[in-house]
Amino acid sequence: MELTITHEKKAPLLQRTEVTAVVQHPGVATPSHASVAKAVAHHYKVEEAVVQIKKIHDAYGTTATTVDAHIYATPDAYQHFGTIAKKPKKQEEAAQQPAPAKAKK
Repeated sequence: MELTITHEKKAPLLQRTEVTAVVQHPGVATPSHASVAKAVAHHYKVEEAVVQIKKIHDAYGTTATTVDAHIYATPDAYQHFGTIAKKPKKQEEAAQQPAPAKAKK
């Protein structure tokens, strides 16, 4: 698996580097997010915990895959900017609402 960086953009307010790369993988299936994250981390000499793979896209029948990734400055920056916190569903409200009745034919 060979990684070639095609575009790199710094985003200092978000404490990250946005990268577009091409991964050559002849004779092998499309690489997984984990293997691409490991390759990007090795290329930039950072730990895998700060690499977020946004998209892996390959064209049918080719051995070249385009990858969009974000490399954060610190693990704290990754936790703050790279993840979206979901609001927990309120258990009480879900239990109190009755299930909708099915319409008869």
